[in-house]
Amino acid sequence: MELPRPLPTFSGWPEAFPCCTNKSKEAIKILSQETIPRFRVPEGIFSYNRPRFIAEIAQGVFRFLNVKWDLHTPRRLRSSGKVERMNRTLKRQISKNLSSLRDTVYVRTWKDEPLKEKWKEPYTVLLKTYTAVKVNGIDSRIRYTGVERD
Repeated sequence: MELPRPLPTFSGWPEAFPCCTNKSKEAIKILSQETIPRFRVPEGIFSYNRPRFIAEIAQGVFRFLNVKWDLHTPRRLRSSGKVERMNRTLKRQISKNLSSLRDTVYVRTWKDEPLKEKWKEPYTVLLKTYTAVKVNGIDSRIRYTGVERD
């Protein structure tokens, strides 16, 4: 999974978008559907000299939008330290999430007669949030009050 990471210079907050491939179509799609509607058309794009921005489709879109397009070497960028810190933070967070996804939990259900709780078989955790978990085999998310760790 690729993560194109626009780094707005006015806010400095990075954003990552999961993509299936690392092609220029994906980068243009992210720019046109996510970045431009929220922040307007950028005055300039400063990007690494990578294939997704060198492609003709990217050049054509930038020319059409009248966006100043500046390619540079990654080692010479002043904000590359910011980008590297962001990459480290993203990788650390993703690895934490992936390491905790192998957990198993029991899911609480209720018997009809008499009304009392019952715990279903252990399920593998697919996604964790602060208030709920998504487990394999159940379509909806379950609140933490309805699960118990194995």
